[in-house]
Amino acid sequence: MFLPFKDSDFWAFFNSNGQGQSSIYEGIEDQLIIEISEAVDWDSIDAFLNQYADRHVVCGFSYELKGDIEKLDAVKRSQQCTFPKLFLIVPKNVGYVEERSFLINWESGVKKSKDELLHKSLSNILPPREKVKIRPRFSEQDYIDRAKELLAAIQAGDIYEVNFCQQFVAEEAQINPWHVYKELNQKTKAPYSTCIKYGEKWLLSASPELFLQRDKNLLRSAPIKGTIARSTHEQEDLDLAKTLADSTKERAENIMIVDLVRNDLSRIAKKGTVEVKELCAIKSFETVHHMVSTIEAEIDKDLPFSAIIKACFPMGSMTGAPKISAMNLADKAEGIYRGIYSGAVGYIKPGGDFTLNVVIRSIVYDSAKNYLSFHTGSALTAACDPQYEYKECLLKAKALIESLNGTLDFTS
Repeated sequence: MFLPFKDSDFWAFFNSNGQGQSSIYEGIEDQLIIEISEAVDWDSIDAFLNQYADRHVVCGFSYELKGDIEKLDAVKRSQQCTFPKLFLIVPKNVGYVEERSFLINWESGVKKSKDELLHKSLSNILPPREKVKIRPRFSEQDYIDRAKELLAAIQAGDIYEVNFCQQFVAEEAQINPWHVYKELNQKTKAPYSTCIKYGEKWLLSASPELFLQRDKNLLRSAPIKGTIARSTHEQEDLDLAKTLADSTKERAENIMIVDLVRNDLSRIAKKGTVEVKELCAIKSFETVHHMVSTIEAEIDKDLPFSAIIKACFPMGSMTGAPKISAMNLADKAEGIYRGIYSGAVGYIKPGGDFTLNVVIRSIVYDSAKNYLSFHTGSALTAACDPQYEYKECLLKAKALIESLNGTLDFTS
C-alpha cells in the first residue's frame, strides 16, 4: 500500500480542498515539545518562534493546554493521550501540491525537485480491508444520564451551554493511515483537513472549522454551532438547510458562542475593532449543513503568538459558556482527557501569519500500539433533548466510521 514519506520522522499535509494551495511539510530541523504532564513556559514558545521567524512552523495544541491558561478544578480523568500538550516543529522541507497531478513543488533552496508524487488518484481501486470494530465509551443511556446532569447545572444557572463529548475507541486496529485519510477527505472535502505523522502518532482530520487565522494585523475566527444531515434529494436538502437556519435552539447556541469569541478577541484587539462579519450563516458541506459565524478583529502587529493563544484557547465552540465553568463540568461528565481533540493544529508562515483549525471530525492513531480513537460532541443548552444530541454525535461519527470500514460495537 502506498504511503508518502514512509520513513520520515515527521510530515504534515494540509489539504486546501479547492480553497487555495495544499501544502506539505516534511522532516524535523528543530522542535519544541511540551508533554501532557509538563507545565508550559510561554516565554519559551515566543522565543522559539522568534528564532524561526523567517521559517515555516507546524504547530499543535492539545485541549489539555487549557489548564496552563485558566485555573481549573482538578478532576480525575483517564489519560490516553497520543500527541503532546503542545508541539512546534520547524520542518526540513516545505512544498506545495499540484491539485490535479498531486506532484510536490518543493520550495527553492530547500528541495528543488518537482516530481515527487504525494499520493495516488482517489479513483484507484482500493483493496478490501478488514472491518475495524469500534467501541463507544458511553452507552446511549450512559450518555443521556451524564447529559441530564449537565442540564441540571444549566437549569441551576451555573452555565448557559456546554460542549459534551464522547469517545470511540478501537484497540486492535491495523489501518493504513494515509489510505483512511484519503477516504475521509474524499467523503467530507472539509476546508481545514490535515494528515499529520509524528513518529508512530497520526492525526487524520477532516475539520470543517477555523479556530484562528492571522493575516497581518487581522485576526479571524469562524465557530460552528448547529448541524443537520444533508439529503441527496435537492428539495429535501434545501428544506433541511432552512430547518437549520430557522432553528431557535441552534441560533441561540451559535450566538452564545459568538459572544464568547467576541469577548476572547476583545482581550487582545485594538479598541472598537471586534466585528461580527457573518452571523448564523448556513454553510453546506459534503455530508452536513453547519451554522457558521465569522468574527474578526484588528490586533497589534507585534502581538506575541502566545498572547493570542492565551486569550482565545480553547475555542468557545468546544467549551461552552461561561467558559471556565463549562470546562470544569464537561471534564467531570466526560471522565477522560480529550487530548488533541478539541485542540488545534495548523501552520505559521514566515512573518507570523498563521492558520489553525479546530480538531474535530478527526481520528487519532498510534501505529505502534494499533490503538485508534476519535471523539464527537454537541452543545447542550436548556432547550436540548439529550437523545437528539446523542444522535447528532453518531451523525458526526458517520464519515469517520465509514472511512475506517468500521462497525460500532455496542455490546462491550
